[in-house]
Amino acid sequence: MMDEFRSRKFWGKLGRRLAVAALLLLCLGGGKTTASASGNDFSIKADLLQGGDGSTYDIKVTVQNSGADWEGTVRLTIEDRYYLPCAYDTELSLPAGSKKQFTIKIPVNSLEDTRGMTHIVLLDKNGKETVSKNFKGLLSGKKDALLMGILSDDFSGLTYLDMGGQELYFFSDFYPVKLVELNQDNLAEHLDSLIYLVIDHYSTEVLTDEQMESLWSWNENGGILIVGTGAYAEDTLGGFDSDILGVESLGVYPPGEHRPPNVIGGNVNNSMYYGVENRVNVNQLTLADLKTTLQDYQTVFYIGGYVRSAGDGAVSVLPYSLSELGTLNTDAYVGMKRADYLSYMLDEISIYSQLRNAGMSRYYDVEYQRKRLFGMLGNNSTDLNFGILRVIVVLYVIFVGPVLYLILRLLKKRELYWAAVPVSALLGIVLVYMAGRGFEVKDTRVLSVTLEPLAGAGGKQTYMQCFDAGHDEWQLRLSGDYEYVGPLNASYYYGNDGYYNHIRRVGNDLYFGINPTSPFENCVFYAGAMEGPQRQGSVGLQDIKGHKYGISQYELTGTVVNNSGTDFKCFALVVDNVMYVYGSLPAGQSREMADQPLIYVGAPNYEDYGDYVNELRRFNEADRYKEEMDALAALGIGICGAAEKAVKADVFFMGVTENYERAVDDVCSETSFGCLYIVQ
Repeated sequence: MMDEFRSRKFWGKLGRRLAVAALLLLCLGGGKTTASASGNDFSIKADLLQGGDGSTYDIKVTVQNSGADWEGTVRLTIEDRYYLPCAYDTELSLPAGSKKQFTIKIPVNSLEDTRGMTHIVLLDKNGKETVSKNFKGLLSGKKDALLMGILSDDFSGLTYLDMGGQELYFFSDFYPVKLVELNQDNLAEHLDSLIYLVIDHYSTEVLTDEQMESLWSWNENGGILIVGTGAYAEDTLGGFDSDILGVESLGVYPPGEHRPPNVIGGNVNNSMYYGVENRVNVNQLTLADLKTTLQDYQTVFYIGGYVRSAGDGAVSVLPYSLSELGTLNTDAYVGMKRADYLSYMLDEISIYSQLRNAGMSRYYDVEYQRKRLFGMLGNNSTDLNFGILRVIVVLYVIFVGPVLYLILRLLKKRELYWAAVPVSALLGIVLVYMAGRGFEVKDTRVLSVTLEPLAGAGGKQTYMQCFDAGHDEWQLRLSGDYEYVGPLNASYYYGNDGYYNHIRRVGNDLYFGINPTSPFENCVFYAGAMEGPQRQGSVGLQDIKGHKYGISQYELTGTVVNNSGTDFKCFALVVDNVMYVYGSLPAGQSREMADQPLIYVGAPNYEDYGDYVNELRRFNEADRYKEEMDALAALGIGICGAAEKAVKADVFFMGVTENYERAVDDVCSETSFGCLYIVQ
């Protein structure tokens, strides 16, 4: 009894001591503040850097931490109006009181719309948002801009034509509009650099014949001329030859008075302003009664003016003055802002410019044909040869039918037929499974085509089409010498979890990947380096000349000497905008072009890559050039990537080599091609 009492006393005392200790620890712990970082502890800054070779948008990010130690990810995305953006992640450690700067390089080819908001968010190690900041118009400070010359006695009244920084769609991209103030003395100096020329509230009679001749020459070569009239119609049109401009004024109507009849080729048209009233109240403007004397003018009702094509350029004459249009208040615009109306007006006029249309069609042709070429690349590979599987399946079908029955009949065991059928089926499944194991897509597959100069300065560019058999997000590490990577035209892709493509930098390592919605989704990535070591050896191009016979007969003469140390599976020469494609050119050998059989010759303005792609498809159907087909497809991808260089060169050479340097330094199945080129 005494022992039991002592035992209870001991455990009771011990319990009280433990409770006191726990309470003391709790008090001590409660008095200690756990270090944590809040959004108020961070400042984020982003600037667009100028310079570089124009292939990337370089965004310098500065993050400062005034709170506790922090470690996580800095994520940058650029808002897209229709599709989920690409996430550019940078792994970062920020000790208390520290500030760090780094640069994110985004390929120009990765962005279709640069007008969207740039978002930067800090995510901690658990993926929880710490702080975020938005940057409006960050990419609008890019080097390129559409120059618009203003020839007017009221320049200050036309400064609104820059649309307040809103970008305009031109040359298959969005560009800011930059205004250039012109006068009679500096017109010739600036004319060749302009995309648009606005003449408004200005007496053109002061312009000399030489200046007018230069103006029309600029217009024929792609310039877009916009003439505003209104109350100043007589002065503004006075210096133009009516036979060349093709528009004359019959009179002027003050605001609110009867709308003038509009004569187009002798036919009265009273609906001139029907469409424009849906956008801006033209009753508040002075309107000129314009008559066209050239048949090719079109009435563009939604801007209330006339437009026609002129060579590679366009001419538009408006019945109102743009300087007066700028005085209208916001209530005059119906359902839109003034900048939106101006953007619409300029776009409607630009459509008539062949220069603008050529830029758009060439861009879309390149993108579309490159996608088709990647669809052909790798189709002739023997890595995934399912012939054995076909044989096993055919033999199985034959065996389980009459052959199995005959065997059992010879053995006088026909009663076992119904038991033997499922056993043989099981064996067939096992055989197919064992044979199919060799054809599994175990790793992410990459088809890469790298463009690299053989001589002179310049970095390499690599196009990679990638896919994975799984539906989970995957990432691959690029080789160490690449400086940037991004999806090619990211806006074509949907995704989940807020992004589709994922670029991540960890230290010096650069990763790229996809966040797919289903297995085998693919994407083309574009990676590059600004500069690279100059390769040893080159290719000699001696006396290369193109000759044309008749409408569609072309021939090259001259000699090509391969001193590059690289065997070429096929090669191409572009001369006078005609592309000639030939077969192999081993290292150390030369070719006399007059004696070399042609695989393909393109028509002038060879930017129509569809002709080359269609020819490859015909080769595939006819089972021609089967061994060279992958190299020929890679050559097409290379030519698409180097189109601008090829067009500007007197002679452009590109050779394709197989099993080139891997672009990916990670676990994957990569088939690589190199397109080595020379611009001469």
